[in-house]
Amino acid sequence: MFCPICGQPLREDQKFCPSCGSKAPQLTPTHVDYSVPSRKLAMKGPAGPNSKMCLAFAITSLVIGVVGGFVGPMSFLVSLLRPASGLNTTMIIIVTVVIHVVGLVFGILSRVFSAKAGRLEPPNGAERAGSVLGIIGIVTNAASIGTTIFLAPF
Repeated sequence: MFCPICGQPLREDQKFCPSCGSKAPQLTPTHVDYSVPSRKLAMKGPAGPNSKMCLAFAITSLVIGVVGGFVGPMSFLVSLLRPASGLNTTMIIIVTVVIHVVGLVFGILSRVFSAKAGRLEPPNGAERAGSVLGIIGIVTNAASIGTTIFLAPF
């Protein structure tokens, strides 16, 4: 460090120049952050194709789980309570399980596309929403399959 007036060399701890008496420039400490920002703190970007597929599969899985969770048991109860309705109980159980397996597959595909989006695309709301809804769809469809099999009168 040098005096800005006379050019004499100064130590870093000196507040005044010993030669001319002028005030020594104060060094402001600079902070350099060498840490690598995490993916979650990075800039947000638009939803890419993997994020959109993740969200689409998640919504489909959730709709199948919720709608099938109501329609399947209701049909099952109607066939038990009103045997004359013509509904075949075994067929209802098989169709309900198959529908929920399809919903389960959609939920798993949602998680696969979520992982792809996490690696290849910037963070975005579509991927996050698809990830959460996909998990809810998986749980809903798995619970519906378990309930249907548990209630089946085999």
